[in-house]
Amino acid sequence: MLKNRKELDDYLAVQIKSLSKKQGRDTMKALVASHNMDRELATDIVTMNRFPEELDTFDCFCVLETLNRAQISRFFTEAEIKRYSGEKYEADTVIKELKFDVVRISDDQYIGRYSAKELMQLRKNSLINYNANTQRALSYSMKGGQEVLRIAINRTAVSQIVESLRKQLFIPNTITLNINDENDADFEYTKKGELVIHDPKPLDILDGFHRYLALAQLYDEDNSFDYDIELRIVNFSEERAKQFIYQEDQKTKMPRVTSNAYDQNDLNNILCGRLNTDTSFAGEITVNGKVNAGIFAAALNIFDIKSRADIKPLLTKFKRYFEEIMDEEPDIIEHKWNNYEIQCLVWGVSRDLQVSELLRMLEFHRDTPAEVKKRYSKTWKLTKKDQKVLEEVRESV
Repeated sequence: MLKNRKELDDYLAVQIKSLSKKQGRDTMKALVASHNMDRELATDIVTMNRFPEELDTFDCFCVLETLNRAQISRFFTEAEIKRYSGEKYEADTVIKELKFDVVRISDDQYIGRYSAKELMQLRKNSLINYNANTQRALSYSMKGGQEVLRIAINRTAVSQIVESLRKQLFIPNTITLNINDENDADFEYTKKGELVIHDPKPLDILDGFHRYLALAQLYDEDNSFDYDIELRIVNFSEERAKQFIYQEDQKTKMPRVTSNAYDQNDLNNILCGRLNTDTSFAGEITVNGKVNAGIFAAALNIFDIKSRADIKPLLTKFKRYFEEIMDEEPDIIEHKWNNYEIQCLVWGVSRDLQVSELLRMLEFHRDTPAEVKKRYSKTWKLTKKDQKVLEEVRESV
């Protein structure tokens, strides 16, 4: 696509919201007539019972072509236009049953292995639903002078998952679908270990929506894409579904700086790991060490490490600094370093300070009153404001 997906979703949401009842009916009829779209899906789209974020790329192309053909070249590449133009939905075939190879955990919970391709087949047949009654709060946004109700999506999170999937680094975790108890669903668990849903209605996605969007993005780019996932299927009422989402959201969370330190693909963390094994600070730069690895890694952003090739010269540089610091103050690593000390060290190395000057800056902080320490230790990110403070300290010592 020529634009990111969010821009297309925003545009479609505004255009659909602005349709009059007659225009909505005409749009629905055109989608059915021109593209052979399922009437129920077309109706859900124009009434916004199905949000643009839930549609696949071809769905969006059809809707945009129907609403405003002139905008096609604004969002889609020539290759995509060639691929989708004239394409129609397959003749409507009613799915009589869905089968899942799962293990029954309880009467209303099942878990098993599934694939991204199989999940996308559910999407293609409009069998995955974002239930606004049970999901996290929707958001209102002003677009084109109109207030539009939208699914709240963390696009950064989706992009990060996409990149992890592309690099085959993503560890599959659970996507949860709900056979909504209020839809009078007919299903059974067979002796073969299959969950069979008869005459299935759309399954509500309770957990894993951002992972689902990432899988969908990669599948839309390349229909040969596949990835194994863990699928949980539950049979909850909306009230129980809400409780489930609440429970998931209450999971004990690490502080962000600690959580970031566990990302084994992050270049800052890779450098931290090397510093913790190949220098005189070995064994002390960890999440629970004398020098907090999460804070150290966050401060390393000042170097803007782009590739693994950038790590070796920085490792050599820090190694030399650590050795000189330990020669001057052998006991310096005996206490728990605070945010300021870690930031000061990383900033000093980035500025090529003399070790004697760097040590004076560290000593200054240790000798200052508590209220001054608080000023210098409020954040764990080495921001421009933090760097300005460090420059002030340097000038004062």
